[in-house]
Amino acid sequence: MKQTLLMPLTLALLLTTACQKTRDAQFESGQGENLYSIADYKGLTFEIQTGQPLVETSNGPALEGEADAEIKINLEDPAFAEVSYETSSPLLKTLMSPGKIKARANFKYQGQVELDEKNLTFVMLAKPADVPADVADYARKQSDGTLRIPLLQFAVEKLVNVDLKKSEMGETTSTKVELETKSLDKAKFIKIDPTKGKVFAAADKRNLLRASFFAGEWSFSQRTLLPGDSESRALAAPKDAAEPKLLKFALGGDSMRAVDASLDLSNSKKSEWNLATTLILDIDRVAYKANDDFTEGEDKDLKLRERPLVRVHFETARTRTSPENARLVSVEIQKDLITFTLEDKSNVSRPRTEFTFQRKSP
Repeated sequence: MKQTLLMPLTLALLLTTACQKTRDAQFESGQGENLYSIADYKGLTFEIQTGQPLVETSNGPALEGEADAEIKINLEDPAFAEVSYETSSPLLKTLMSPGKIKARANFKYQGQVELDEKNLTFVMLAKPADVPADVADYARKQSDGTLRIPLLQFAVEKLVNVDLKKSEMGETTSTKVELETKSLDKAKFIKIDPTKGKVFAAADKRNLLRASFFAGEWSFSQRTLLPGDSESRALAAPKDAAEPKLLKFALGGDSMRAVDASLDLSNSKKSEWNLATTLILDIDRVAYKANDDFTEGEDKDLKLRERPLVRVHFETARTRTSPENARLVSVEIQKDLITFTLEDKSNVSRPRTEFTFQRKSP
């Protein structure tokens, strides 16, 4: 009976001593630093809280053109702003310092940790309605429509297991060592440098407009301004002047036309297009995507007409009476307004022409 009781006690004592030995063991010199448990991080979900807007809402994109052109653009969605964000997760605070993103202010989002053999990545989860289009451009879309927005990334230096070192005689010592493996499924730890987090680099799209912005019908007017006069002293239209034309925009791959609103865009002959066209502008069609290097770059694989962003070269405006050698003087764009002024550089008197589009109310 005594021998029966003694054996379990002896085994328990040995196991306790072994566990204590592992806990008390120290890493071999140069090892054991910056190890993070895969079980703690892989797939972890957490809360992200945004703060107040960091700056006042800007005037929106600054279009390319002459260096001295006056640009006034106000297309910002008031629902979004550049805000700070942080997480309340104690586990993540050491890695995920407060950052900045364009999103809803004072709003609670969900976040998740992604992990593979190369990177530890923090992403924000959001419904499309809860982020601006500029952010949605580089997000990955899940099957349920949720957007996965990259925020922060750390390179995985190596995948690691930890064990006690064996002596030359094959005996277990009290020194812990890192054992590298190439498989994430077989590893228990990752080694990363917590000081080298890479913030996702979104592209600067201030010189771009959404193709969807040009939808609808627009009234159009064109007038000549007296040389050297201010806009307020522009030549007034005669009382019997015709009503502004009602036009719509037809966007192609490298140009867009303002055509008669009655024109059937899908079933019209070239001659009908030419007769219906009031103005032509050169454009660039642009799309963006997230790159493997954690930056946002142009997506040149998407067909031109499918690209959602447009860079408009207003100085190239062509009408039957517009100057061929023009300088862009000013541009003003609001939700339902486009107006720009060109100066004729080939004419000594430098006359100016103002073009105005006003969107028709639904």
